[in-house]
Amino acid sequence: MVLSLSAVASCPTVFGLSDAHGANILISEKRGPSHRREILYIDYEAAGYHSVMLDLAKPFYNDVFFQVLYADKMPDLPRIDYELREGVIRITLRPCEDQLGQAILEIKRRFLIAPLFEFAQAKGHDLEQHVPQLANALFACACLTRNFTGDWGNFFRNLGVGVMLSQATTLEALWECCNSLGVQ
Repeated sequence: MVLSLSAVASCPTVFGLSDAHGANILISEKRGPSHRREILYIDYEAAGYHSVMLDLAKPFYNDVFFQVLYADKMPDLPRIDYELREGVIRITLRPCEDQLGQAILEIKRRFLIAPLFEFAQAKGHDLEQHVPQLANALFACACLTRNFTGDWGNFFRNLGVGVMLSQATTLEALWECCNSLGVQ
């Protein structure tokens, strides 16, 4: 459960932007005195102290599943069929291969998540046990990031992806889920 107090309390807390997806990061064109380009984070309304897993969720979902989140704006959107019968919603999602999402996932795996897990391990924290919190937070991002009023197809598309992501209990299971959704 995303908001389980015991799960959040046992997970390392970080000060984070909580919204550090690609649209909220600006990189300078010019290099500074150290020959590095400056990075500017914008949109601080959700910044604060959070569980590290909750801080990862929104930038992960928004960047890796951009094509799903904004399928209504994309020309080649993932196909979806849904029906409501006797109080049960049946969602059939046929994801298409998303090469940009695959590249972003690989970058996040190699240069963000793997080093973060290694750093936490060196400090005595096992983040693997907190992957269910990340998985549930990804579900929340899928359903709550945008206003889907009147756009049932896009809502159910994101709901289906969110439900699949929420089932991950390990990083390996999360990567397998991403693979089944066309971004591995």
